[in-house]
Amino acid sequence: MEDGEGTARFSPMEEMITKLAEEIKKGFSVSEANQASIKEAGEILETKFDLLAKRTQFLEETVESLKEDVVQIKHDLQESRACEQDLQDKLERLENAARSNNLRSLNIPEGVEGNDIKSYFASLIKNTLQLEETEQDIAAAIQRIHRDPFRRDPGRKKPRKVFD
Repeated sequence: MEDGEGTARFSPMEEMITKLAEEIKKGFSVSEANQASIKEAGEILETKFDLLAKRTQFLEETVESLKEDVVQIKHDLQESRACEQDLQDKLERLENAARSNNLRSLNIPEGVEGNDIKSYFASLIKNTLQLEETEQDIAAAIQRIHRDPFRRDPGRKKPRKVFD
């Protein structure tokens, strides 16, 4: 149909079809843009999942390594405890042996030694056994000397023992 000026006029139906075709074209272009953004988002997610998979694998390997370390540490601790017990037993045996080799001197009156029990005891040994060594040499050979550590009971007639 033409109007008086030579321009073609469309019927309302043709106009609707034209508008609908334009909207469909717009929809396709929007749909293509959406597809591109969805594809891009999918690629980003895939990259992130790959990174997470690598991190997870690294963490699993680290945990396994730490488990092995813990097992080794527990084993070493058990060995250390066994060694400690052996050393404690050995120390106790040595202390008992050292005690069994101590001299116990009885009936040395309390207070006769003054402040230096070591010199007194060295003099007592030299004179009793009639040794040629000097009292200083004998005193040097005495590693440690003391009276029985229990307190002196004033009512007790017997003096405390002297241990060398």
